[in-house]
Amino acid sequence: MNLPLNWVQDPVLHTIFNEFVPPAKLPSRKVLTTRLLPTEVKKFREQAIAALGEDAEATVQADGWTGINNHHLIAFMITATPTRSIHTVCVVDASNERKTAEKFLKHIEETLKTLKTDWTAVEVIGFTSDASGESRKARLLLLKKYPFLIVLDCYAHQVHRAEQLIRWLRRRTQVLARIRAVQTAHNKQFSAVLRAVVTRWTSHYLAFRRLLELQATLSAIIADDLARTNNSATTFLTGLKKADAKAEARRMVAIIQDGTFWHDLVRVKLHLEPLAIATNIAQAAHCRLDQILLVFGFLQHSFLRLREQYGDVEGTNALLTSLENRWGKSDCAAFIACAILNPYFKLEPFQDRAQFTEVEIVALIKSLWKRLFRSDHVPDDLEKDTRDYLYNRGRFQTAAAAVKEHLKEADKPESVSLSHPLAYWQSLNIPGKRHAAWFSLSRLAHRLLSICANSATCERLFSLFGQLLTKLRNRMGTNTLVQLAELKLHVRDMYRTPETKSRL
Repeated sequence: MNLPLNWVQDPVLHTIFNEFVPPAKLPSRKVLTTRLLPTEVKKFREQAIAALGEDAEATVQADGWTGINNHHLIAFMITATPTRSIHTVCVVDASNERKTAEKFLKHIEETLKTLKTDWTAVEVIGFTSDASGESRKARLLLLKKYPFLIVLDCYAHQVHRAEQLIRWLRRRTQVLARIRAVQTAHNKQFSAVLRAVVTRWTSHYLAFRRLLELQATLSAIIADDLARTNNSATTFLTGLKKADAKAEARRMVAIIQDGTFWHDLVRVKLHLEPLAIATNIAQAAHCRLDQILLVFGFLQHSFLRLREQYGDVEGTNALLTSLENRWGKSDCAAFIACAILNPYFKLEPFQDRAQFTEVEIVALIKSLWKRLFRSDHVPDDLEKDTRDYLYNRGRFQTAAAAVKEHLKEADKPESVSLSHPLAYWQSLNIPGKRHAAWFSLSRLAHRLLSICANSATCERLFSLFGQLLTKLRNRMGTNTLVQLAELKLHVRDMYRTPETKSRL
C-alpha cells in the first residue's frame, strides 16, 4: 500500500479502533519499525529457507542502486531451484566506499559466507552481476578464486533525432490534441506518443514503432495547416512567443517533413526489434543458459538477414562484432552443455561441426563435471549415460518418447508452454532420493539448468525501493527500506497465482 509509517499515529485510525476494537493498543511508529517489522521479516525468511528443502541450488545475483537520498546500495539476491523462488540475502550500504573490484569482491565473499551459515540448505552454483567495469573485474577474480562457480555477466541491459522529436511532441499539448482529432476523424483508435527509457531496448523499440505509426497523422496535420494558411504549420507554432521556441518548432516540422528521417527510423526500428525480443527473453526471472545461447543465435541470424535484405553492412557488422565479443567473454562450455542437456534441444540448434561429435561432447561433459563438482575423477556411469542420452538408449528411451509428445503438443495453437527441462531429469530419478543419490549426468544437468543468467531480480527489488523511498520519505533508514521491500516481496509471493507471469 506504500503508506507512510506514521499511519499508526493517525488520529482518525485511533478513533476507529477505539470505537470498534477498544482493547486494542496500536503500536507507535518506533515499535513498528524496530520490533514488529524485523520480527515479521525474520519469520518470513525462516519460512522461505525451510521451503527450499534439502537440495536447493542457487544463483547469486548482485547489482547496485542509488536512491534519491544519494545512498548507494548493493543488493545480493538468489534464485533457487527446484522451487524457482527468489529471495533477498542482504543489501549493503556502500555509500562511503570507492567503487572498486576488490571492494565488490569482498562483499560477494561475505554474502557467500552468509549463505553458507544462515542458508544451510542452499548450495551456490553460480553468480551474476551487471556489466560495469568493476563488476567484470570482480567476476574474473571470483572465478579465479572459485573455479567451480558459473560466473556470468547479466544478459538482460538516427536514435537521437527520434528521441528529440518524441520529447518535443509530448510537451506540446495542442499537437497531441490535433493528433487525437485527426485519428478520430479517420475512425482510428488514438495512439499516444511513447517515450523511451534510456536503459531499456524494448521501450526504445516500442517508442520508435509508435512514432512510425503516427507519421501519417503528423504529415496530415502539417498538410492541413499548409493548405489553410500561407506556408505555415500553425498547429506546431501556436502559443509560442519566444524566438528559440519557434525555431525549435520549425526544426521539428522539418524533421517530420524529412523523408530521409523516416527511412532511417524504419532501419533503426528493424535493428531494435531483435534486441527488444532478446531483452524480453533475457529479463525473465528464471532465464537459463540455454535460452541465452539461443538468443545469441537468434540475434546473429536476424542481423545477417538484415544485412542481406537491406544492405546495411556497416550497422549490422558493428552489431555482429559486438555479439561475437560478448560471446567470446562468456563461459561458452557451460552454455553449450546446458543446451545439449535440454532434452527439447539436444544438438538441434547446432551446425554439423567437429566440436559437436560424440567424442567432443563426452569430453565437454567430463570437463564440466570435474570443474563444477571439484573432482579429479569422473563417475564411471557419466560417459555411458552421455552416449545413451544422445541416442535415446537405455534409461532415456522411455523419456525420449514423452519429450516427442510434449513437442507435438507445443505445436498446437491452444497449447501451453513446454514443461521445464528440469522436470525431465527429475522424472528419471527415484522419487524421494537426495541429489547425491541421482545418477551423475542428471546431477550435472540439474546444476546447469538451475543457473539464472541475469540479475533482473535485483532490478525488481530496486523498483520497490523507488516506490518506498520517495521525496517525502527520503529520511527512511536503509534497514527499514530493505525490510519493507522484503516483506512486500514475501506478501506478493503468498498471494501469487499459477497464472502469474514467471518474469514477475
